Amino acid sequence: CRHKVTSSQSVWWPCDPVVGLIASFSLIQLRTCTSADTPRLVRALNECLYQGYRFKVVMTPERFTEDSRIHDVDLGATFLALQGETPVGITLVARREDHAWIAGMGVHPSYRGQGLGTELLRRAQDRLRALGVRQIELEVLVENDVARRCYSNAGFVAHRRFYCFRGTATRIPWGRSASRVVKASPAQVLASYSEMHKAKACWQRNLETLIHRAPHLQGLIATQKRKTIGALLYSENAVSDVGWIADSVPLDRPLHEMLLAAFGPSRPFAIVNVPNDDPLSQVMHDSGFEVYAEQLDMRCDL
Repeated sequence: CRHKVTSSQSVWWPCDPVVGLIASFSLIQLRTCTSADTPRLVRALNECLYQGYRFKVVMTPERFTEDSRIHDVDLGATFLALQGETPVGITLVARREDHAWIAGMGVHPSYRGQGLGTELLRRAQDRLRALGVRQIELEVLVENDVARRCYSNAGFVAHRRFYCFRGTATRIPWGRSASRVVKASPAQVLASYSEMHKAKACWQRNLETLIHRAPHLQGLIATQKRKTIGALLYSENAVSDVGWIADSVPLDRPLHEMLLAAFGPSRPFAIVNVPNDDPLSQVMHDSGFEVYAEQLDMRCDL
């Protein structure tokens, strides 16, 4: 795993945990991480972020290592809150040059409501500012009012909505388009990434992330009159990316044909965090795909 590691920082935070977990006032250590903290980070994600989360997620050391590689997690800018050896809070940070992404943030339920999450986020912001980062981005579920207030108070501003879609590809009722769908390597698909993307992608689906994920993806290209008009990257049950040449031809029918080629007419699949300013969003809405989650794209300039 290619973790980024910078010098460790450690501070103490006063906290009064809920009676029953620890019955007395205590001090929480806030510090940055190294690869030796992987077991603590995994536990923190499972107990502080994914416990009670809307979607079932179980983090493992293997998955954490792979996710960290794909997203360029910076452990030197990631903060853990520790009560002794027990993790009670986390701000997981990814960084690429002067941009960063909050990959995950949570506080143990017994320690919430005391400002610990705000302090973890502030420490990460200060660390990233010192590292030359100019902007931080994150996503938050629309219905998570508590987290939204925390981020807003820390200077994050909502820019767009992200939609998460799921469904199955079905036969096109109005007949096939004039496009032709052919298999392509991820490298072939990504070679035209900039041309095919006018809307800024989320961190999980931007070019750098897709390059890291390429060995595990398959690709399709839609052509018309021997000219590439669109492309799709996918895995077993998810669309990783859809690219389109702006103003070439309508997206709907060639997209459906690529989805049919990738998943067949009945295999369920999902695509996460499609921006509302991406033409793909309107096509997915118009095609009847279910929106199973909505998130806000929030950013903070440092």
